[in-house]
Amino acid sequence: MVIDATARGGLPGVDVRLDDTVRVVTDADGTFEIRGVTPATHQIAFSRVGYEPKSYPLPISDSDQDLFVSVALERLPPNLFSVRVRVEGAVTDAISGRGVLGVRVQLDTANRAVTDTRGMFEIRELIPGPRRLRFTRIGYLPKSLELPLDWTNRHLFVTVALEPLPVELEPVVVRGDTSSTIVRGRLAEFFRRQRQYAAWGRFLTPQDIERRNLFRVSSLFYGVAGAGG
Repeated sequence: MVIDATARGGLPGVDVRLDDTVRVVTDADGTFEIRGVTPATHQIAFSRVGYEPKSYPLPISDSDQDLFVSVALERLPPNLFSVRVRVEGAVTDAISGRGVLGVRVQLDTANRAVTDTRGMFEIRELIPGPRRLRFTRIGYLPKSLELPLDWTNRHLFVTVALEPLPVELEPVVVRGDTSSTIVRGRLAEFFRRQRQYAAWGRFLTPQDIERRNLFRVSSLFYGVAGAGG
């Protein structure tokens, strides 16, 4: 239930949001209901024109079958009704330092933006008060930032660095076979000759070359019958 902190009566038309994904509005009595909430620590936010917004963590355990929440919103002074705040910022890659395109920037209200090619974003016409800014993009770890929007500071600039998610690759297995059945071209002909003339021919191995410690290729053939010159 949401009430007026001064009049102590139920407050209708309050926007209630849970984790930036679930949204309900209070009825004429100031009551609201959210079903199917999983046990965890959620973030709940309340906002209404003419009142100071409020948000806080809402822990829910397995034993909580029905949870009643009561919140009192403070009226804003009449001269502050028209005050709005503008938030600008830059989102960068935590490793490269470059701006990240396509990051979704979501407030705990309906306000949102998407970063441009430089990683810049802008959200206008925000009611002053505590705000929670969330940054999400495929390939990066999401990040949240608490913003105490001040009545006296109508322009706020923030910088956020997102951590890239590690790329998991499937293992690659490489198998080799020296049999002539998979050897092609001139190398296949070499293996054929090696088998055919193994009885009386001479084939030099890499070990032979390393053992001789030669400086000239022609020296390989010293002592080989039929190859001398």
